[in-house]
Amino acid sequence: MNERAPGVPNLPLPAELVLLLHQPGGKGVGYVNPWIVTIVAEIAELVLHGRVELRQRKRGKAEIVLLRRTPVGVDWLDRVLSLLARSVKSRTDSIPFLSWARLRREAFAEHRAQLCAIGGLEHRREKLLGFVLHERYFPHEAEREARFDELVRIARGEGRVDDRRALLVTIAHSSGLCRKLFQEWSSLERLRSIARGELLGETVSDAVADSSPVLGALASFAFGNGRGTAGGTGGGGGGDGGGGGE
Repeated sequence: MNERAPGVPNLPLPAELVLLLHQPGGKGVGYVNPWIVTIVAEIAELVLHGRVELRQRKRGKAEIVLLRRTPVGVDWLDRVLSLLARSVKSRTDSIPFLSWARLRREAFAEHRAQLCAIGGLEHRREKLLGFVLHERYFPHEAEREARFDELVRIARGEGRVDDRRALLVTIAHSSGLCRKLFQEWSSLERLRSIARGELLGETVSDAVADSSPVLGALASFAFGNGRGTAGGTGGGGGGDGGGGGE
């Protein structure tokens, strides 16, 4: 267990963000593209496990650089790692972000389905006007609140900011998700400072500190990019990743 409420299990970064992208009423968070957020969170999880690093190219482009092909021991992450190992250029062991994003179009739907399987989300099919089928995903209240409370504690300066928390804040803030979750300007200011790498401290590794700005830049394309939202019918999330291209 971690610092969250008793009984709330650890989840990888993509799953945590997918939970936060679902509102209690079953709707998604508007104007935040869940597809981009989830793909960036998967890359962040690979950074945490020392499997990749991010390389900033000219004109704001970014590349994912494969460092190690050794399996992590987590089924879903090893599948992603295996796909990445097959997809990188042999000469550079790298792939442009947009090329990778096209290969992971189902990332959001996969993590949402896994959350449904473990009880983190409840999938309901409803009929609107008696005949239009509509799908909604309702987050488990305690689990979603635990993730939100963690962001609140970080925004208040409570607890240390480690590698995982630094990446969680970077993606949540840069994607625009925090602007949908927080109303207090002071909270947003501190989260923005962390996302910029200004308040990381000694508990954050060099690898995460180096990759965080690039991940933040990629996550920023989620805000207002595409029509996809976390809730409702469909699973692809929409959008195409914007300027994080090749």
